[in-house]
Amino acid sequence: MMLTLWAAVNRISRTGQPVGPEQRISTWEALRAVTCEAAYQYGEEDSKGQIREGMRADLVILSADPLASAPQDLRDIAVLETIKDGEVVFRA
Repeated sequence: MMLTLWAAVNRISRTGQPVGPEQRISTWEALRAVTCEAAYQYGEEDSKGQIREGMRADLVILSADPLASAPQDLRDIAVLETIKDGEVVFRA
């Protein structure tokens, strides 16, 4: 998923060439696209996509804050832990 964020924010090909640089989005927009906006697309916005009371406890713990990271470093952020329905299902 971090590679998806990196691609949306940087719009650079595997060979290092810009691909539609006018279509770049901010890191915040990319995070929303894979969380609350994805939940909306699947009709699950009442139970997924946000961290708040009453929502499913599905989230990841990352090695760095994507919003405080340089766009080119987004793909290097590691998933340290994955929590699904409130239970840890992956730990690095």
